[in-house]
Amino acid sequence: MDFKNKWDDFYIPEVDSKHVEQSGKYAEKYTLKGCDAFQLSSAIVSHANIFVCSDNDLINAAKDDGFVVWNPINGEFTKTEEKSG
Repeated sequence: MDFKNKWDDFYIPEVDSKHVEQSGKYAEKYTLKGCDAFQLSSAIVSHANIFVCSDNDLINAAKDDGFVVWNPINGEFTKTEEKSG
């Protein structure tokens, strides 16, 4: 899948106070940089069904939060493992 060709298929959420509030929580929870935490919180607040990124720390945080992750650099989809309990 080519990132440039898929851009129009992505939902880009409007920023609101929920995104900003959640960013701080995810920055602490996953030790993420501010912009990375904002990207993750935007996906969570917007109920996204796939997370697009190429940063390993952010990929791991998104997987931990239950996302299927698409890394456009290597083209791989990373599915989450089911959590027990």
